[in-house]
Amino acid sequence: MSVSASAVSDDGIILQNLGGLSQPVSINATVKNDNLTINDTKNGVNFSGTGSINGNTLTIIYTASLAGDTDNCTATGIKQ
Repeated sequence: MSVSASAVSDDGIILQNLGGLSQPVSINATVKNDNLTINDTKNGVNFSGTGSINGNTLTIIYTASLAGDTDNCTATGIKQ
């Protein structure tokens, strides 16, 4: 997973390849202080969740839902 600033929103970021899916997707999220919120749909999959930054560690707890099937996931990233 990599994180970059959104070109469309001052409080937006893009989470690239969240979850390490075989078909990588870029998920939009919003940031306020040290917290982020995900509410985005890509390729019919609804991604929703929250995350927080503590020092150099980003932790995201999210769900990925498609046609009634839901996966509950946690992603952790360390700033390099």
